Amino acid sequence: MSVTSGSLIPHLVRALASEADRNPIARKLIVVPTFGLGRELLRRLSLEGTGWIGFEITTPRTLALQLARPGLEHESLRPLDAFEQQSVLDEALDLSISSGDGELGSLSEGVGFREKVYEAITALRMAGIEPRALESARLTTFSRRLFLVRTLKHYERLLYERRRADSALVVQLALDTLEKEGNQLPSLLGVDLLFLMPGLRTRGLTGRLLAALLTRGGSVLETDPVLGIETPDGILWNRHTHPEGYSYLHAPADLPTDISSPEIEIFRATSITDELREVLRRIAERELPWDEVEIITTDPATYGSALHSVSTRLGIPVTYAVGLPIERTRTGRVVKAYLDWIEEGFQANLIRRLLEAGDLRPKQARDGPSASDLARRFRSLRIGWGRERYFTQLRSALEGSEWLRQGRLESEQDFKQRCKKTRNELEALRGILFPPLKATPRVPDRMGQDGKPVSPAELAQGLRSFLRRVPTVEGLDGNAYKQISEILERVGATLQRRTNFRAAVTILRRRLRIHVQASGVGARENSGEPGATWSSSGGHLHLSDLEHGGLSGRRAIFFVGADTERLPGMINQDPVLVDGDR
Repeated sequence: MSVTSGSLIPHLVRALASEADRNPIARKLIVVPTFGLGRELLRRLSLEGTGWIGFEITTPRTLALQLARPGLEHESLRPLDAFEQQSVLDEALDLSISSGDGELGSLSEGVGFREKVYEAITALRMAGIEPRALESARLTTFSRRLFLVRTLKHYERLLYERRRADSALVVQLALDTLEKEGNQLPSLLGVDLLFLMPGLRTRGLTGRLLAALLTRGGSVLETDPVLGIETPDGILWNRHTHPEGYSYLHAPADLPTDISSPEIEIFRATSITDELREVLRRIAERELPWDEVEIITTDPATYGSALHSVSTRLGIPVTYAVGLPIERTRTGRVVKAYLDWIEEGFQANLIRRLLEAGDLRPKQARDGPSASDLARRFRSLRIGWGRERYFTQLRSALEGSEWLRQGRLESEQDFKQRCKKTRNELEALRGILFPPLKATPRVPDRMGQDGKPVSPAELAQGLRSFLRRVPTVEGLDGNAYKQISEILERVGATLQRRTNFRAAVTILRRRLRIHVQASGVGARENSGEPGATWSSSGGHLHLSDLEHGGLSGRRAIFFVGADTERLPGMINQDPVLVDGDR
């Protein structure tokens, strides 16, 4: 679907411009759902001719951390990150199951089950529900209530004993700080004005924090009304009195004759790539500049990968609001290959493909064998499957290289060069493969035998050794390598609970499922130029998702991925904390 909006300015942007005119030098803090959304909002403000001097953006979580700092220092508490929180939740869940819950004991090693328990405990904590209140709640089953109460008690006890603070405790400490400051905006923030963006959630502890800020001088920015549907419960909203053209999308019959309707066209395609090609064809047909077009998608990972593939071939500059999946980088490909490699019994074909692509190189690779020579030599080893085959075949080949014979028509010099080349290639393969093989813990073979419990931290150690054989470059691959290395370091320090091999691999895969900053065409790698940003940029087509889209101020918007699988998508009930219990 394509929408041509002309020069329509959202009232949200006008409200910010009005505040900038009234208070040009005051420090103005805007609380937004995500930093990416806030940056795009301020960029749109500047495009309309109003500077963003004095404006700062923050999120509810970052704001809570800032307000909770005195309380954290007074109580000697340290905030948890996502990795440490999972480790504490793992321990609490194990303690709860070991207390005698036979109904759930058989599910205890399932990654999906544990994730749903994490989500349920986090939801209870962020709603401000304590174990005492949960004990008196009427849940659908007594055993589930007992299980949640036990897990919540163990979790809170572990936090107290280790002097750690999760997000719920951070928000609670922020509320305590506001109470001590009285009825004014806390001096700790150091701002003159505070604005809340419409659409923020009002439920739970976060909602209480936002409500407390409103009573102390904060205000909700006005936005365009949406006619035809009621404002959903649980979100902040402050509608402007005068509707614009887009306000009537859910009530087209009520559109006044004096308001111009945006031009909307609907088209369909047989595949994701064809859909994006149709978007590009329509852009070219209308002779639209790239920076006058925004593509909003329901699935930024799938459509981002497809657009990156098409735009790279055609030389089209693109910025991505949520970045690109890690699999679009060399580091991401190597990470996936390693995890597939150990899951599939150390199949040699995976390593051969990495060698052919130059994704694995010896540490001293400047004057070393070429990628094609290494792949050819590796294929000649005929390893097949199995960890031990790498050791035996390589060692046997190295020993055999000492007994090479000179060919009948081969000169002495050529023979020496062949011996040296063979030896160098085998030594390079040994340097690439032996360290990560030794660092990788004992895992089941391809028949599922000889497997012992293993932790994600142990697998992360093997992966870190494997990644040291990846050539490091700047730009997109360099950013990906840095982020993956940081995640693996945290996994190694926190996720040390041993479980079955498949579960450990799944946990590690999900922790490494990230997006990375994409470099735009025409921008120098790692230069900091606008082409290598998360937000929209001049001269670039912009791809965003439902959460971040619509604020770039572009004349034409294409909405892709509006199929039944992705819009509205499947809505499943939480199996641990079901809708009725909530």
